[in-house]
Amino acid sequence: MGMSIGVLCMGRLRSWRRRAAFLAVFVFLANIPDLQLPNWGHDRYRVSHSLFVNLAIIVGLAVVIGLWPRVRRAIGGWRVFAFGSAAWLSHLLLDSFYNHGKGLAIYWPISRARLVLPMPWFSVLHGGWSFDLNTLRIIGIEVIFYGGILAMCLVGRWCYFNRRRSTPIALH
Repeated sequence: MGMSIGVLCMGRLRSWRRRAAFLAVFVFLANIPDLQLPNWGHDRYRVSHSLFVNLAIIVGLAVVIGLWPRVRRAIGGWRVFAFGSAAWLSHLLLDSFYNHGKGLAIYWPISRARLVLPMPWFSVLHGGWSFDLNTLRIIGIEVIFYGGILAMCLVGRWCYFNRRRSTPIALH
């Protein structure tokens, strides 16, 4: 999903290396809640998947970007920051779709409530990677779902940058 949001945000970058780096940053942002950091609590979907914790970090970054125009220009401005934040937060919603039975402690530490919006076709891999039919099914479903979203974003981007400017018809 991070790549899809990055595609929508990316300007006309000429170098394929710059495009790849730009999209890689968006993929990273979308996966921040899943980083294996000490006390991040990813295994319980608590701290790492808390809306309040993630928003606090994003607001802290916004303050840094607001105070230092050089940093703001280096990342591409507020538009890129907003799209990057959307990529980051999209992870929380998308994780709530998986039927792992845990739910996300989305309101931690304010509430113990857990967000669970399971879609029966989304599953998680338990016990690591193994190349069996279940793993291939899980990967296939994600490729179809997220690949479809990415394809729509790529088509939308192509249409946006290749739209023809219509000229007004003169009526005599």
